[in-house]
Amino acid sequence: MHCSGHIYVLGAGRVKVSFLVCAYNEEKTMEETLKSILDQTVKPDEIVVVNDGSTDGTAGILKGFEKQCTVVDLRENTGSKAKAQMKGAEYVTGDILAFTDADTTIDSRFLEHGLPYFLDPSVGAVSGQVLSRKGNWLTAVRQIQYLISQNLYKRGMDALDSILVVPGPAGITRRRLFNPSSDTVAEDMDMTLETSEMGYKIVYAPDIKVYTDDPADLRSYIRQTTRWYTGYFQNLRKHFSSTPVRIKVQSAIPIFENLLTLLGVVMLVATVVFSLNLVFLSVFLLELLVVEAFVIYGVLKLGRKDLVAQAPTYFLIKIVDLVVWLKCLVKELILRRGESKWLRADRT
Repeated sequence: MHCSGHIYVLGAGRVKVSFLVCAYNEEKTMEETLKSILDQTVKPDEIVVVNDGSTDGTAGILKGFEKQCTVVDLRENTGSKAKAQMKGAEYVTGDILAFTDADTTIDSRFLEHGLPYFLDPSVGAVSGQVLSRKGNWLTAVRQIQYLISQNLYKRGMDALDSILVVPGPAGITRRRLFNPSSDTVAEDMDMTLETSEMGYKIVYAPDIKVYTDDPADLRSYIRQTTRWYTGYFQNLRKHFSSTPVRIKVQSAIPIFENLLTLLGVVMLVATVVFSLNLVFLSVFLLELLVVEAFVIYGVLKLGRKDLVAQAPTYFLIKIVDLVVWLKCLVKELILRRGESKWLRADRT
């Protein structure tokens, strides 16, 4: 059953707003996610939840929300978030579709801040800001990564109209543009690039905030990072020839960034083993200052004092990221052994 509605007036027309959530074994976070959607200052007209063959207590939790939501129960897990989204999309009737993950809590003003962007008919989708729930040292490092990628890289992408990903936990799009594909394991990047190819603008809106449950152990962190990098390379193969030039340039930047990281590691080893390289040391210290600046920003804006101690750890995790990136590069671009399994991080 559909939740009690609120018709949002957008421009001259009355627009119906839907929310889509897909869940697989999310008993630890499902209730909090749905409550955050129901607590929106601008109420969605419908909430569609896909229970993707969960084997834990997710189904029981969803029974408590049947009066407010449309619950789609799948007997077997699809093995892909995109396939679950395809099933859910069959039940979506809104003009504007917001989506998040079942391990994510959204800010109460998510829709209030996000919907006005669609007054511009050229805007196809809006990318929100993802924040990591406070956990341990590893989630603190992920939050530092978010601060840098969103407040530096994504703001630049927004200025150049070249955003590559509307993240799965924090996105809003026009329903007619929502066309999930299981060709890649990064369905959010896939849909974003398709939207750009159709000539629509993608907007970054940092005031649309969500709080997600990031991996708290190294195994889960590597699985999540593997999925991200694998999906990146798969989408590069799928979309590179058909995307606008500005997107082509932007999509190639992560390759250069990781190659520079590899060069930095080699130079660091050479510096330690042979002799001190003042030029490299200066560049390293400059990057450290940049990271520290964003850590301070995070402490001031988010009240996350735990980030300060993990700034040096950020550089160690970059080595882990580099190894995962190289592995995915070889597997996806050189060996062409495409990964089709949606690698899921463990919940805490």
